[in-house]
Amino acid sequence: MKSGVASDEDRLERVERLLAATLAVLIADRDERASGRQRKSEQILSGAGLTLSEVASLTGRDYEAVKSTLRRVRKESPSG
Repeated sequence: MKSGVASDEDRLERVERLLAATLAVLIADRDERASGRQRKSEQILSGAGLTLSEVASLTGRDYEAVKSTLRRVRKESPSG
């Protein structure tokens, strides 16, 4: 990125991450309906490759709240 202006490559990378997040949400929804197990939206979006800032923006939460949620989820997970 030059002079604060996003290049086409930067924009494309962001669009790809957002598409991956959209697919992750749709897949998680389907899986959760089948299993009854629900994951936090923050966990799904972060797992799809979005940054904490992007997750915060999409969920309407602040950065620190997202960071705290993800830290707690990781501690609670069996593999975590």
